Amino acid sequence: MEQLRGIQYITDRGAQQLSVDIEYLSNVLSALSMPIPTILATFHSCLSTPREQLKDLLKTDSGTQLDIPTASLVCKMRRVNLEKALIALQYFTSAAGVLLCGRLKVIEHDLSRNSYNVAIPTSCTVPIFVAVGETLYLHQPWTTTRTWISLATIFGGSVLYVITDYQPVHAHGL
Repeated sequence: MEQLRGIQYITDRGAQQLSVDIEYLSNVLSALSMPIPTILATFHSCLSTPREQLKDLLKTDSGTQLDIPTASLVCKMRRVNLEKALIALQYFTSAAGVLLCGRLKVIEHDLSRNSYNVAIPTSCTVPIFVAVGETLYLHQPWTTTRTWISLATIFGGSVLYVITDYQPVHAHGL
């Protein structure tokens, strides 16, 4: 398994060959009445799927049959970009953060005035939510302590900026 995970890049032809090899190994395991590890089955599914259909495979599976971290790794090996999915995750976490903080009365999200009071701290929380989401849902390792300190510093700085820069809107001449 570690050797499979160590592959940096695999061509379409290489993926086909490795898929056949994994299928053979799976048949041997089945003949010996041994279970086929989910990681091995995921490698097989992702390598046997045509490159242009890999994103669709991940979308339709949602982690029910595939091991998502392994599927993400195979996508990386096959140079399939999952960036749009991460961008969608960022937008979702940003919107969820605003709604959650609004309900908890941490922020007041009246976007008609001083919208930067919401936008700046909210956009600074996105990397935090993404780091947590990648760990919980994609089973990636937790980020380092230095990274957490950096993220907290950025967020804290944005909050301090908004607090010190806040200027209430006054109606003049009424």
